[in-house]
Amino acid sequence: GSFERVRGEFREFFSGGRAVTMFKCLVGMYQILASWLDVFTVNWPENTRSLMVSANAARLDLLSLPGFACILPRGFTHSERLLVLALAPMIISMLLFAVLSRLQPMTYAKRMPRVYDQFCNATLVVLFLFYPAVSLVSLSAYSCNQSLGLLSFDLREECPLYDTSGFDFAFSTAVVLVYPVGVPILIYALMV
Repeated sequence: GSFERVRGEFREFFSGGRAVTMFKCLVGMYQILASWLDVFTVNWPENTRSLMVSANAARLDLLSLPGFACILPRGFTHSERLLVLALAPMIISMLLFAVLSRLQPMTYAKRMPRVYDQFCNATLVVLFLFYPAVSLVSLSAYSCNQSLGLLSFDLREECPLYDTSGFDFAFSTAVVLVYPVGVPILIYALMV
């Protein structure tokens, strides 16, 4: 009866990929909501502000979580945070490929198409999860305090805009081209 119908809908929801899609949409919504605290200088109502603060867990900026602040004596600078966040999805993708290529018991030629499909799906999920945090950190390299000549998000570092031949400016620009610009182009290209 009704129990079997609910059980069937539950199975369809989780086997048809709708659960993953719903999860990605919720994570994306919370990532955007959490970034509003950094982007908009608004005196938010306390309930809204507490919701945005609690949504910070969805941003996947693991380097700003309290555990890392306790382990590291001085915390991460903006440049170090950008380097770690930009390389993390690539490293995770390589590890996923290594694991997925070892899990399939079939011969190499037979398993490669399946491994490739699983790898592409997993890599897109990793990119989706890291995209907001990497984009925010990479674009914040261009937000400088004009009077001090320092980054607005990290007053310990000089603004990369004042040294356009330096590594920080070049790396920030490369990360902006790869993540905030490149990831949407990649996803669009995969959809058409």
